[in-house]
Amino acid sequence: MSWFWCGASVGVGFLDAPAKFRASTLTRPVAMDVGEVLFRNFHKFERVFATATLALAALASNTNHTRATTSTAAKATATVATGVIGAAVGVILVVEHCVIAPKLYARMRAVRREHERGNRDENQQQQLASKSTSSASKGAHVVYIVLESCKVIALAALGFRLS
Repeated sequence: MSWFWCGASVGVGFLDAPAKFRASTLTRPVAMDVGEVLFRNFHKFERVFATATLALAALASNTNHTRATTSTAAKATATVATGVIGAAVGVILVVEHCVIAPKLYARMRAVRREHERGNRDENQQQQLASKSTSSASKGAHVVYIVLESCKVIALAALGFRLS
């Protein structure tokens, strides 16, 4: 389960999202609109997978997947390690979904509103595009990318722990 989630995170966050902004025929406001819809849906998907992964991790910790020769202390350590990794993924998810994403969504809506207010010449379009990459917006994006990278690594580690 965590491997599937890890792959989906890489696909959406590191492949699909950047590609939208490199497409020459896709305007920035349209790319932002599509991106917001994509990430809102993906965040719903992640909540479901977080719940399922947590349930599977709990089940795995209650079953004996280790050799009979493994000591009780080693089993306990493995269970704690799995719990810590799972908790890290959970904290990352909460920060991404509840703190960072709302800021990014608000910025996307502001850019789209500005675009919808009227026809702009090319110079105004460039100014609007540069506004969308303001320092606050860049900072939120950087934090989101760092968190997403940490989440992918943690999900891979969780996949190894649970397999």
